[in-house]
Amino acid sequence: MAGGGQLHIRQTTRFKSVWVDLFLPQLLQPVAVTQLALLSRLLERGTRRLPDLRALNQYTDWLYGAAFSVQSVAFGPFQLLHLHYDAVDGAFVPRDGDDLLERGLGLLGEVLAEPFLEDGQLPQARIEQEKASLRRFVESLLNDRSLLAQRRCMECIGADTPWALAPHGSPAELSHLDGASLLSFLRNFVIDAPMDIYVCGDVDTEQVADLCVSLLPAAHDDRRACAEIPQLLPLAGPQQILESADVSQGRLVLGFRTPIRLGATVAEYAALMLMNLLFGGDAYSRLYNHIREQLGLCYHIASYLEPMAGLLLVEAGVEPEHRSAVVEQVLQELRELGTHGPSRAEVERAQALARQRLDGAEDDRESLVHFHHARRLAGTNGSRLQLHAALAAVPAEAVQSIAATTVLDTEYFLGPQESA
Repeated sequence: MAGGGQLHIRQTTRFKSVWVDLFLPQLLQPVAVTQLALLSRLLERGTRRLPDLRALNQYTDWLYGAAFSVQSVAFGPFQLLHLHYDAVDGAFVPRDGDDLLERGLGLLGEVLAEPFLEDGQLPQARIEQEKASLRRFVESLLNDRSLLAQRRCMECIGADTPWALAPHGSPAELSHLDGASLLSFLRNFVIDAPMDIYVCGDVDTEQVADLCVSLLPAAHDDRRACAEIPQLLPLAGPQQILESADVSQGRLVLGFRTPIRLGATVAEYAALMLMNLLFGGDAYSRLYNHIREQLGLCYHIASYLEPMAGLLLVEAGVEPEHRSAVVEQVLQELRELGTHGPSRAEVERAQALARQRLDGAEDDRESLVHFHHARRLAGTNGSRLQLHAALAAVPAEAVQSIAATTVLDTEYFLGPQESA
C-alpha cells in the first residue's frame, strides 16, 4: 500500500457484515502514552465534517447502524491507536449498499486527518472534559484490585522499560498537555507510525486496496518500521513486593520468566502454550486442582502468559496468612513439572483444549485480528493453522524443558491494610 501501510484482507462469505480495523502502534513511553490515550478519546468526538457526537451518531445510524470506535489499547510493550468500523454487507441493504465500505474507510480517514478544530486547535473544552473522563477511567481500573495487583507486578518486573507502562497513560501527566502539543503529536504520529488495516468480509480485494490508498492518510515517505520488542532488564534474583490497600482479600501475583517468547518458532511457542494450560491456565490444571481444590489455600488461582515478554504470571486470591504456603506450593508444582514432566493425559487434554480454542477463533474476527497483529508486532509469521498443527506434535519432554528453565522474577502481594 502507498505510504508504507500494510493491508490484510480476509475475503469470506461467512459473515453478513464487513469489519475494518486500523492500527497505528508506538512503543509505550512516558508522556507519549498519555498523549495518545487522550487523543483516542478526542478523535471519537468528531471530525471537521461531523463536528460532534450527535452528528457522528446520526451518520453511523444512516449507514444502517454501523459501529465506529477509537481506542488506545496495549499489545505487549506497544500502545496502539485502534480505529474500528463495521457495517452490514451491502448485499443485504436496499440502497447505497456498495457505498458502505467506502463511507466507512472515508470516516476513518477523516478521523485521523481532519479532526474537529476550533480556530485551528483542538477544542480546549473537549480536552478538559476528556482529561476528567480519563482520570475517572484510571481510578475505576484501580478499584479492581486484581487488575491493580497484576499491573503493579508488571511495573515491578518491567521497571525502567516500556513494559512498566499502561496504555491509558498517567493522570499526573495530563495537566501538562494542551491543544497545540496534542495536535502536533497527532499529525506527526498519523503520517509516521506503521499502519496496519484489516478488512474482513465479502469484499473485492482490488477495490478495498484502491479505497485504502485514496481515503486513508499516507506518509510523505515510507512509514517507519515497527520497533523491536524491548528486552526486560537482566534478572537480579527473585524480588518480593508487599503492599497494602483497602481490600478484604489479598491478591497474589507471581511473575515467572520463561525461555520462550512470541517470536520463537511455532513449535517452541506451542510447547509454552501447553505448559501454561496444564500448569495453571485451565480448571483442570495442576495449580487449580492441588492448591485450590485439594488444599483449599486460595479462593481462586490461574496462570496466563505475557507472550511478547516471555512471562508466565500466576494470580490468586489469598488470605495473608496463607500467602507463603501458596507461594511454596506454586514453586513446588513448577519444580515437579520441571523434574518429572507432565503425564500423557495432561498433555493430550491441554492439546485438545488449545486446538479447540484456535478452532473457535475461526468465527471470531476480533480474535483473528488479535492473533495476526500480535505476531506482526513480534516479527514472526507463524499462522493459526501452523500453530494448530504444532500443538498436536508437542512432546511431553518439551513442556518439561520449559518448566525446568522457568524462574521466579517477582512475588507481588496486595494485602489488607492491617496485614501490612
